[in-house]
Amino acid sequence: MHSDNNKHLLWRGLLGWAFLFLPALLEGISTPAIGLWLASVFLFWAFMLWRPALVLALLFLLTVGTVNVVHIGFFGNLADQIFLATAQRTNWEETREFIGVLPWKWVTVAALWLVAGIFAAVQVWKLAPLLKRPSWPWKVALLGLAIWVVFIAFALAKRYSFEEVTRKLKTIYPMHIVRAWTAQQQLTEQLFYTPKLPSTTAQTPQVDTLVVVIGESASAERWSLLGYQQADTNGALAEMQNLQVVRAMAHGLNTAAALPYLLTGMSAQQSVEELAPSFLDIAQHAGYKTFVLSNSRYHSSVEDFYGVTFRRAADSFVKVGNGDWDGVLTAPLEAALHDPAPKKLIVLHTYGSHFQVQERYPRSAVRFADVYDNSLRYTSDLLVQWIQRIEQSTTQQQTAMLIYSSDHGVAMPPCADHYRTGSGLSSLQVPLLVWSNLALSAQRAALPQFADHEREHLVRSNAEVADIAVAALGFPDALKPSHRRELSFNGLDWTELQQRDACSLQ
Repeated sequence: MHSDNNKHLLWRGLLGWAFLFLPALLEGISTPAIGLWLASVFLFWAFMLWRPALVLALLFLLTVGTVNVVHIGFFGNLADQIFLATAQRTNWEETREFIGVLPWKWVTVAALWLVAGIFAAVQVWKLAPLLKRPSWPWKVALLGLAIWVVFIAFALAKRYSFEEVTRKLKTIYPMHIVRAWTAQQQLTEQLFYTPKLPSTTAQTPQVDTLVVVIGESASAERWSLLGYQQADTNGALAEMQNLQVVRAMAHGLNTAAALPYLLTGMSAQQSVEELAPSFLDIAQHAGYKTFVLSNSRYHSSVEDFYGVTFRRAADSFVKVGNGDWDGVLTAPLEAALHDPAPKKLIVLHTYGSHFQVQERYPRSAVRFADVYDNSLRYTSDLLVQWIQRIEQSTTQQQTAMLIYSSDHGVAMPPCADHYRTGSGLSSLQVPLLVWSNLALSAQRAALPQFADHEREHLVRSNAEVADIAVAALGFPDALKPSHRRELSFNGLDWTELQQRDACSLQ
């Protein structure tokens, strides 16, 4: 390592190795972040001692780094457990749509990073043979290896599980993705839990027919009922009687993170840990016949939280469509409404305004120049149709309620080139709607009471969908309050989020 050529190889190799860990700083540069980046560079330098391991390390760093650059552009954070959960459940059709809405600026950045990363990896590979002789880089690698050996021995002595080990190492890049993988595997293994159900019978009068419509990618910012003035995106919905609609906060930027809150009032991880029932579980416990009609796309061979939750508590689970226009749900809804069961819970899982927005409605539904406005108007018109079907299927004495909210909103111009899943205030603001028929409206105590100012000011969480549903089922206290009523996201409350960059939440 004494010749000038070897010195050049050494420094190119060192810089190349450090470059491969740079995505660790994408979430923000600070003194702690730089310290953790340097620690990662040092600890994993031990891979230089064995070339087969180095090959795997270089391939892993290049792959994870590229994914992280794109993920930062999409969501503002490194790839995590939610990314893995989403990737697992995504089928080919949804992948095609996803590719079409990638933020190409960040795709370009990721491609450039990958090219530079390959060059850096070549420099590291050229340096590796020179570490066979004693030198300070060789000694540093041995020191790093010694630290790993001591840590592993300590973990074995303490009988740490692999999950515990990855949790302790998650701040050392790229162990965050290993930690995400172990957490996702653990969650998947625990999905088939038996929920804790209330031991009492119904405490309050029960709604005869309850319909819960789970929306997708609907932002409150574009609902005309909530103040949007550029297009009448809600149309006839505004003329419906006994309708309440407010702004609500979503608790995730994509379905995997956000949808569990609508079912149990908390995240998937919390739900599993606390054996939390969903409102569907409560409905079955309360003697309702339960129907789940889904138009969502997902990989049928992979289990996820809401797929398991739907099937666990559904007397009838029907995959109606695979991301078709949501009108495909109307006929099976009518059939469920006319089922002879005296009490019914019906869940409509829509595909809403997901991904390729221009494909989310038929040509006959085109009303505006903006494709996203058209998709919201189509959803609103369907809600009107579904409410009318409910009214027609119930007698004057039967009570009925429809609840609608979206799992999350979308990033939109000027924060994004087009409408897509992503970070931003518009992604966290969704509509929350409750309709009741005349028989139920006469029993005001059974209905949530929304204030007029809530159409403009966000003071609620869309996790209240679960609260409203279980109250309608006669079990108002069946779900644990947890923190679901707190308006927070990633540890930041709504007031603080509003003061940050509206496009990135950073």
